[in-house]
Amino acid sequence: MGNEPTKYDSGTAIVSVKHPSGEIHDIELDASTPPAEFHTALLNSGYMHEPSAEQALENSSSFKQSANEALTQMRGAETQHRIGRGQSGEAGFTVDSQGRPSKVTFSPDPTTRDNHGEMVQTIPSGGIGALHTHDAYHEAAPSPADIEAAKKAKKTIWVVSRSGLSSIDPSGAVSRVYSVDDLTKKH
Repeated sequence: MGNEPTKYDSGTAIVSVKHPSGEIHDIELDASTPPAEFHTALLNSGYMHEPSAEQALENSSSFKQSANEALTQMRGAETQHRIGRGQSGEAGFTVDSQGRPSKVTFSPDPTTRDNHGEMVQTIPSGGIGALHTHDAYHEAAPSPADIEAAKKAKKTIWVVSRSGLSSIDPSGAVSRVYSVDDLTKKH
């Protein structure tokens, strides 16, 4: 009887999360709290919360569908630019607090290949972040400006390029999420 586990029936759970200061905080979570609401509360309070890989926003069908659409728009504009019928540019979208992507928009680059355009995106209040593309004239990896944008906004910035999807967290850490083949294959 002395080694039996202690059972609790409080209806709550303790979740350990990393605060941007580096400290680990234990947060009491009521069992009836929807996961999306908890995630939004963490983001709005300055915490960084990363779900498991299969639950990650980047693996949702709506995110992948929008990322594919942005990639398709960017590639189409790039092709038109190569044959002298248009400008290259960046396509992208923002992600709201519920993980829903906005409509994909396109922003043309200046007319010369040496000038790289800048896509201006406004992340909705409480939103999770924004995604934009890099065409063949940009570096495949996120740029220093992309990293600074994530830090300044304190939001996640995703970059889709010819090599795949990269993620920049609010601290500026860059992660490779998946290859362009993983993004474009049918699931």
